[in-house]
Amino acid sequence: MTTSQTRSPGLPRLAHRVRAFHTKSSDGCKTCRIRRIRCDKAKPACKKCSTTGRKCDGYPHSSSGSESSSRSLTPSTEHSSSSPPALPISTNILETDQERRSFSFFCRHTFPQLSGSFDTDDFWQRLLQATHHEPAIRHAAVALGALHEIYEAIPNTDFAFTLRERKAHDVFAMQQYSKAIKALLGSSGGKEQAVDIALVTCVLFIYFEILRGHHATALSHINGGIKILSSLHPTPSPSASTSPSTPFSSPISQSSNPYVSTPTLTLLFIRFDTQASSIIADRPRILLSPDLDNPLSGYTPEIPSEFRNLEEARNSLDYIRTEALRMMDTVDRQDRIKVKIMLACVQSTAGLRLELWERAFEALISRRENGGKKRSHIQGRLTTKEADKDWNDAVTVLKIQRIFMSFFFCVDLERTVRDESIWDEYTEDFSTIIALSESIIGPPPPLTQPPKRILSLDAGIILPLYFVATKCRLSPLRWQAIALLRRTERQEGLCNSILTALVAEKLVRIEEEGMVDGRIGMKERVRGVELRFKVEERRASLRYARLEKGTFGRPPQGEVEWIDGWISW
Repeated sequence: MTTSQTRSPGLPRLAHRVRAFHTKSSDGCKTCRIRRIRCDKAKPACKKCSTTGRKCDGYPHSSSGSESSSRSLTPSTEHSSSSPPALPISTNILETDQERRSFSFFCRHTFPQLSGSFDTDDFWQRLLQATHHEPAIRHAAVALGALHEIYEAIPNTDFAFTLRERKAHDVFAMQQYSKAIKALLGSSGGKEQAVDIALVTCVLFIYFEILRGHHATALSHINGGIKILSSLHPTPSPSASTSPSTPFSSPISQSSNPYVSTPTLTLLFIRFDTQASSIIADRPRILLSPDLDNPLSGYTPEIPSEFRNLEEARNSLDYIRTEALRMMDTVDRQDRIKVKIMLACVQSTAGLRLELWERAFEALISRRENGGKKRSHIQGRLTTKEADKDWNDAVTVLKIQRIFMSFFFCVDLERTVRDESIWDEYTEDFSTIIALSESIIGPPPPLTQPPKRILSLDAGIILPLYFVATKCRLSPLRWQAIALLRRTERQEGLCNSILTALVAEKLVRIEEEGMVDGRIGMKERVRGVELRFKVEERRASLRYARLEKGTFGRPPQGEVEWIDGWISW
């Protein structure tokens, strides 16, 4: 959806903080530079790599041409005085100046934003290493960097844009995307394809389509990745077998020395699966099988007395969610007695686990505040001031997610499906989510300054703020949540904060039309919402329900009033 306002994508002045990507050694091997450790510079392979079973990727060669191109890409930000990082791959592999430009943008801007405060098992660092050897991953990274640069150049009012052939940079992004698909399909030569290469490329494809506003294609890639993971187990989920077709059609095998481990990739797609099911009506969670549980730190039934780091705390929260959903998935929704028993079990079990989680989390925070060591992922590429801000934001997101999860598993679950007034009892939690979210977003920008743009693969504050706006019936609080969604344009995986704010505002206005003396009656309250975005047409279909009674799951015919409408922007 390109408008007449779209300008040629010269690198824009980025309003948001851009994290510097530092390396420990300026002339060490590529692998050590990516890992941010000091290299012993032994040849032909350094001992740091050979003694740890890693493949040493050799030593980079300087290139004056590429250095000049890299300098021209450095944005005018508060960090522009810092010396730009060297590219993690040889510029000889990148064939054109435009490829070098877009890959440099990916390294300096796309990668730091998407990796965020949580970098699962150094996923993004390992991805950069893979670009040196794998054309599919390399072209996908270049494509995403090119598209991200265009995305930063368009006006903030454009939530998606169409890549038109007359725009040279747009054509280049699509060409690189096509090259990545061809490389992925052609790399196997009829042989089995490595799981990690296919799934790492898939992650880049997902975000490429999200930035284009093509959510259906992004979901197709998510389902394709889920299908690959399910195929690795002898009893895949039946739902996974019905996933749409994707570019990944070759036989799949696990590499003995993968760039990214299967457990790391599995957890990434479990989060994608959760996001998709959270915003798409009637989409079940697919990756619920215990066969997919993995040894990543924290993603286990056991909760320690103190988490070692934020990543472990986040993984533990993910496991609590998955375990609760497994319990809910095992019951026949038509058997009301079994449903009632199951809901009580979920409520008690999840409640206990979240209490244990909170103790372990508070112990971690206390240790850090008393001089404990920061997480190395944060230390490696941020200044002390940035690391403190990064840490605080990550802690705040986890606090928000813990409260948000309690809304789904720790309240009277049977009552939530028939009585919307239950949420009137959680005003304090709604206020806490708003306060915590505001500490992340910061104060409103000047009227002359456009909202910041934030990219992240992970769920953060968008869905919790949407929940506050639609379930809290105190008008000042719900409008404050909507204002926070509008204050920064955040893209958290499949969720865009501005579009989410539009949906929330529409639902709030529908409810408040029937408000009497500042109160919203039960008959006016919206319960169920189904959305179908048509971003290219700048509109979305909205179907919502008003319900006084019902059963768990889909309510009986005649007990619900479904109303159809549209949202446009």
